[in-house]
Amino acid sequence: MDENTAAAVRELCDAYDDHNVMTSTPEGEGTRTPGTIMSWLYRLMQFARERDLTTATVDDLKQDIQAMHDGRHPTVKDSGIQKSTLRSYQAALRKFYGYHDYAVDPSDIPMFDQKDSHVNPGDMLTKEEIHEAREACGGPRDKLIFQLLLYTGQRREALRTLRLKDVNPQEGTYRLNPNVDGLKGASDRNGTRPLLGAKAAVQNWLEYHPDTSDPENYLITAKPGYSAVDPSEPVSGETIRQVMSRIKKNTDIEKPMHPHAMRHNFVTIAARDYDLPHDTIKYLIGHAADSQVMETTYSHLSGDDHVQRAEEAWGIREPENDSPLTPDVCDVCGNSLAPDAKACSRCGNVFTPDAQAAQEQIQDDLKQSYAETEPGSDQQENVDTLDEIIADLPADKKAKLLEALSDDDE
Repeated sequence: MDENTAAAVRELCDAYDDHNVMTSTPEGEGTRTPGTIMSWLYRLMQFARERDLTTATVDDLKQDIQAMHDGRHPTVKDSGIQKSTLRSYQAALRKFYGYHDYAVDPSDIPMFDQKDSHVNPGDMLTKEEIHEAREACGGPRDKLIFQLLLYTGQRREALRTLRLKDVNPQEGTYRLNPNVDGLKGASDRNGTRPLLGAKAAVQNWLEYHPDTSDPENYLITAKPGYSAVDPSEPVSGETIRQVMSRIKKNTDIEKPMHPHAMRHNFVTIAARDYDLPHDTIKYLIGHAADSQVMETTYSHLSGDDHVQRAEEAWGIREPENDSPLTPDVCDVCGNSLAPDAKACSRCGNVFTPDAQAAQEQIQDDLKQSYAETEPGSDQQENVDTLDEIIADLPADKKAKLLEALSDDDE
């Protein structure tokens, strides 16, 4: 890379580096993660090995892009770079020329059409396939990985970097590790999220974890075996992929089961089967509130699924009551579960993403039962006291109390 281009690329990276105060970020823009900056750097380097980017013309850059795609560029293999991959190279060029005032207008740099990222609804696992995969997990560590992917919808990068301190199995919740780069903005909305059906898998794995004494240790570690395991180091993303590959091989399932496919399953099930609001789903999987992911990647949910709901409403089709995320037996207490159970009636363990809203509805319904009480009366004070008591009740006790009140109304 020539000196002029190197200096220009360095300035671009410094401008978007949150740890650099010497170069200002462009007005109206924010900093980027180290992973994003490194991505720009790598791609710009490929162009800069053969081209001075400070003096290049649009035609020069177009020729380089085409040569990379065809395999004629000296920095790529003979088969070239796929269009979907080359888009990130084109985007890096646009960012470079958008920042610097050179002769190239960034809008003149061509962009290959984005690959269709829509999820194929036929690739989603059925309830029976989910049960089959769950039974095929080889040991508590692998079952933990499968359950976390299925019930949280998080990327493998987010899950493999969870620390013991980030997970609260007693409460059935977790938070993302805020110190990890490369989570694509997931940590920007980093509140508490539910473990749902993964709660029992976390509890079980902690009995086998090599060292739970240090809360900084990672939740997912290498499998304990003959060699020592270092829990202070996270497993690789490839480890997560290999676990899912092994699980699939132990089943007759032909659908995709790689980590990102499990993320697609979670989102599809949450929207299709539990009718969660889009913003709730985006929060659960770590997307920003203004993300268009539900309108793009998951746009298939607005077609056949709405037709099915309409037919069920008019009595044309029998409703499907089975809950895909509900196991046959509660992993926590061993209680047999109804096919549409949102939570275990014995221990209160939650399985479905809409069950949290159901818990809030329980409290609202209980308050509504006493809505006729006169404000300021002794009875109203008793109602307020009851509300406080209800708030502290376990989930199963709340459900039973609501059921009893409903029976009285009938």
